[in-house]
Amino acid sequence: MAIEAALAHCEEFPDRHDWRSYLDVSTDTLWYTDGDRRDAVGGGLELAATAALHGVTITHEEGRTPANPAEGRCQQWLAGLVAGQGWEFHRNVKVKDPFPDPDTGQLRFTGEFDAVLRRGHRVVCVEHKTSNGPQVRPVAKSLLQDAGWTLALAQRVFGAATGVLLVHDGDPDPTLVTQLREINPYLNGGRVFGCAAEELHAHFPDAATLSATFFGGEAKGIPDGSAFPQPSPPAEQHPRTGAPVLMALGGSRLGVLASTAAHQPDPMRLLYSRESEQELRGIKDAVRCALFALEHPSTAMDRTVIRDGRLRRQYERGYEARVKCAPRAVSTGHVADAVEVGARALDELPPDSPPPVVDITTGTKAMNLGLALAGRARGGCVTYISAHTRTIHCREHGEVGRVPEVHMDWGRVIRAQRGYRRATLEQVQAANAHAATWLDLELLATAAEAAQRQLRRWGRDGDLWVDTAMLPDAPEDLRRLSIAQRPSVVLTAADRALGLTAPKQRTNTSTARKRWAHATFAATKVVQQMCGPAGRTLALLRPDAGAPTRADELRRWMAWYGGSEPEEIAADEAPEELTAHEEMYRPELCTANPGSPELSDEVGSALATLFPR
Repeated sequence: MAIEAALAHCEEFPDRHDWRSYLDVSTDTLWYTDGDRRDAVGGGLELAATAALHGVTITHEEGRTPANPAEGRCQQWLAGLVAGQGWEFHRNVKVKDPFPDPDTGQLRFTGEFDAVLRRGHRVVCVEHKTSNGPQVRPVAKSLLQDAGWTLALAQRVFGAATGVLLVHDGDPDPTLVTQLREINPYLNGGRVFGCAAEELHAHFPDAATLSATFFGGEAKGIPDGSAFPQPSPPAEQHPRTGAPVLMALGGSRLGVLASTAAHQPDPMRLLYSRESEQELRGIKDAVRCALFALEHPSTAMDRTVIRDGRLRRQYERGYEARVKCAPRAVSTGHVADAVEVGARALDELPPDSPPPVVDITTGTKAMNLGLALAGRARGGCVTYISAHTRTIHCREHGEVGRVPEVHMDWGRVIRAQRGYRRATLEQVQAANAHAATWLDLELLATAAEAAQRQLRRWGRDGDLWVDTAMLPDAPEDLRRLSIAQRPSVVLTAADRALGLTAPKQRTNTSTARKRWAHATFAATKVVQQMCGPAGRTLALLRPDAGAPTRADELRRWMAWYGGSEPEEIAADEAPEELTAHEEMYRPELCTANPGSPELSDEVGSALATLFPR
């Protein structure tokens, strides 16, 4: 919708670039479609208003002194660091619960942050872990184990661009940041940093370094947009398969592979940002293999041939040249830069090439708008593929077909999320003791069995993928600490995926229910990173596990992207009232006992949303 509105505006008002801008929250910069930039004005927006934009109410107790002196010194130092530098500093920020206590009617709090720093649209939440005695778990381990929950809450309250600073009063560990990245795929690429309190001075000598750590350096200018492209008349008919295709990387690999199946491009050019640069090699190989499988299906399915290396020889016959990346990264948020890079990629095509197709199924709004403008200047089409219906929509020609149901190489899709392996139901049932402590293994196994049984009834083949941290031979590494914050089992069939997560509520306490909700939200995020709207997450819970109603309230609040009123959040809309984009962030709840008819019905219902009959 945003791309369509921007393109229509460019057509109606081609010279009014000052009316079209993209906000880069990481630098508080407004980028205009001609390459001009201005600093965004965010100083008038209060912290509470920032949270209110996301449907959240907060309070902060500035005068309350932390019980632990180390935490107090840390807050005092951070306040001094940002004083006079345009940053606000708030202590003891509490997140109000939208649901009053049913027994007392009193207000409750969903969570809190020890401190919050804000400058314009940039927010950093601070969590300080302290060790209060010899019986508590090691403070650094506590920080690692709670990192996913802290980030999930921070981004729910202040938005996806929020940073989290995790501080502990233990001994310094130079590998802590690396451990934070490794412990949970949800934290990969996130704005998360951790260190010991005594290291704060070394890591953050000034406020500018603090900002750069979480949000990158200051925005840099690019050449002006004097060559802003004007559209050329599109072709009378939408091009058939085999046309040049331009796409922007971003989101899941599945969207790129679905577009490959839809267009069978010749050639395909992928634009990328600095944030998605690490995905380049994997996605290029995945697209080349997908093209090979589409054009040589019998050979591609022959595992012996693949092992013998004939697949690589097929690459040498043209697949390497057919799938390439743009010559350089596109600057985040810069529409004009995407126009320039996209135009350069089109200039490299043979002169007799048909008009290009710009597919905006993946990638950021700014990159896609720039690509669309560059492609339309060559008489190209702009397409979007609905992951939910597989329909191909062309801006110029309307609905132009549907992507056939493709049997994806899920090994290449899930490979982006380290730590999953194809497994059998018996391996799920034989998980290790650590997994049994944190996960309801019986509920997971019977749900996975019910899903496989339902797929067989529909005549479909499905694979089970299991989190390797669950397996008996799993090393005792960091991934075990966050085992409840990932989907334990992922069931894949064709080009759809269902993630199953069943964190245990080990105690019937408010903290346990909050952690359950946060863990299911984090697991949903992992599924979304794997396959976007083509995946769903089913959160499993026994009826007698604590307070299912309260856990469900928190689950829906964590995943809500709509209205902010409690009564709106409390009402579960029918699936047809939510878009596929909204659904992928919203884990479904299954409250049932292992092996019960209710469990089979709920699992079947979740699969039916992925495979409508």
